[in-house]
Amino acid sequence: MRASGARRAANFTALALQKLTPAARPYELTEAGRQGLRIRVFPTGIKSWQFVYRHAGKLHRIALGQFPAMGLKEAREELGKRRALLNRGVNPALLEREVKRAQREAPTVRELAEDYLERYAKGERAKRSWREDERILNKDVLPRWGEMKAKDVRRLDVVALLDEIGDRGAQVMARNTFAVVRKMFTWAVSRGVLEASPCFGVKAPPAAPARERVLKASEVCALWRHLDDCGVGPAHAGVLRLILVTAQRKGEVIGAEWSEFDLKSRWWTIPGAKAKNGKAHRVPLSPLALEVLQALPRVEGCRFLFPHRHADDQHMLMTSTDHALRRAESRAVLAKAKVGEFTPHDLRRTAASHMASLGVSRDVLARVLNHADRSVTAVYDRHSYDREKRAALKRWSDELRRLLKRANA
Repeated sequence: MRASGARRAANFTALALQKLTPAARPYELTEAGRQGLRIRVFPTGIKSWQFVYRHAGKLHRIALGQFPAMGLKEAREELGKRRALLNRGVNPALLEREVKRAQREAPTVRELAEDYLERYAKGERAKRSWREDERILNKDVLPRWGEMKAKDVRRLDVVALLDEIGDRGAQVMARNTFAVVRKMFTWAVSRGVLEASPCFGVKAPPAAPARERVLKASEVCALWRHLDDCGVGPAHAGVLRLILVTAQRKGEVIGAEWSEFDLKSRWWTIPGAKAKNGKAHRVPLSPLALEVLQALPRVEGCRFLFPHRHADDQHMLMTSTDHALRRAESRAVLAKAKVGEFTPHDLRRTAASHMASLGVSRDVLARVLNHADRSVTAVYDRHSYDREKRAALKRWSDELRRLLKRANA
């Protein structure tokens, strides 16, 4: 089967197509008995399938693929799909241009993540933990999917990502990553950016078993004494001491602002927007808590107790104290002082456990910890436990002093 220059009809077979040789100029053959299907041969040797047709009086051409990557059978099938559109009055060339345009304009996962953080996490939802969402996305999601089109992420991709994180022993991270990714894709679906979420049907990684770590009295003393020389740095030492003496949550301590403290009346008022249960919480400041606060340096122009090192007027990252505790230097010093591994949240549990051992009732302890109270009277007795809370934290402060004094004797 030979041709040069002009187009002519020919019987297409796989063997005949393979034998087509390039000429000095491109030429075309059209399949005999099949309107519109052509093979175009270029001087370079490339053989391109073409569908040529008329719509609304105008001639159109669509490249279907290249031979032999696309065989004769596949080319006929592709032709059939487009001719079916044409028979319904749809111009397949115009439709394909729209599809390509939509593909070009479809957001990548990186663009979707930026939109999610700005519009949802920081905007309509105003999540206190938006920085943690951003950290999670930057750590594992964007390096893997960042340049993919969000609509092209499949359920299999989600499972593979979670398996990869879990295989390195980070089960909690896998669970947290899934929560952020699922929320991001669900939000995209709600806005019409995506038709479906690739997280649908994916089972969340199992929750980590509940921790029960409580530092012994000897560990509490050793920790307090070695925080300044174990390498965590003064800011993280302040975070850990304040969690231990107030029994408040790490996020509330790290995000604390100087305006929330009344050192004269000895109260720390955690706004409802920062509290886990959404209710404003008054924390009595014990003598030891006051000492910790007074020892903290104030950074001019920053409202936070624990400023971010590289961002103006922002608090440190929620995970930075955890990371400081995991550094080799810190672990070595604390291990030598016979302090077992712990997390910042373990200090809150430790404070609660020791207060309970000092005779503080479960009801009062729940008020100190600001656990959710869904009773009808909870709305009306916001200040009714102030005296009991102050007594409980004063008792814990006195016990800490006694333990430290005995350890130094």
